[in-house]
This record gives sequence, C-alpha cells and structure tokens, in this order.
Amino acid sequence: MKVFDLTHVTHNDMPVYAEPNRPDIKKVAIIEENGYQETLISVFSHNGTHMDSPRHMYTKGETLDKLDIENFVGKAYVLELEKGNENIELEYLKKYEDEIKK
Repeated sequence: MKVFDLTHVTHNDMPVYAEPNRPDIKKVAIIEENGYQETLISVFSHNGTHMDSPRHMYTKGETLDKLDIENFVGKAYVLELEKGNENIELEYLKKYEDEIKK
C-alpha cells in the first residue's frame, strides 16, 4: 500500500482557525554562533494538521494515545486539483464519484 502524508507544514504565516492563534516559531540558537541549533515553537493545538480525540468534547472520551492507529489508515482516491486555491464544488466531485466510492 502506498502511504500519503497529508500533514501540512507548520510556519508563522500558516492559515489559522482564529486569531490570535498564530504560531510563533523562532530560532533561538544557530550552529554558527552557538555550536548547536535550537528552535522555540509556540502553537495552539488546533493549528495545522491535527486530530481531535473524543476527549476533546467528552470528559469520559478516549485520548488519542488510547485509540488504535489502524482506525486512521485506509484506502483513498487521490484527486488532482488543478485550480489550487479555489473552492471545490460538489459538481466537480460528482464527476469522480464512482472512483471515490471504490
């Protein structure tokens, strides 16, 4: 099975759910000056690619570490989206409905 990583890169200018939740990523040491590299990262848990466990909404819900990773891996249909940043309309997806449902 071919695996596709759907993770988006985290960076200071990435889209965020709501302000002021913007990530703050700073280099605090660099090899040339400090002999090592160190980065300070401050980011809200709802920024970027992430998952919410049932515990996010339910006090007795499971946390991610308790969920079987097999639940998050499966077959997919990769659809080429030529238009980039435009909205994906339902009519466009309907053209590929048979392939997506396989």
